[in-house]
Amino acid sequence: MLGVMSASSPRFSTDDERVLMTVGSQLGVAIANFHLYERVLRAKVQWERTFDAISIRLPCSTAGPGR
Repeated sequence: MLGVMSASSPRFSTDDERVLMTVGSQLGVAIANFHLYERVLRAKVQWERTFDAISIRLPCSTAGPGR
């Protein structure tokens, strides 16, 4: 996608800078989303372990009220 710049053209054009800024911004969002996903996943696993460790069995009925 991005070519290698030669020594004869050491500067980025305005369009190049815009593309690089956009790609950089999107990469930042993707990394932040990944970190959030990891936090949610860890919290979910912790919640499941806690829930599974509860030894009290709660009464559960499939019958509706008054049955």
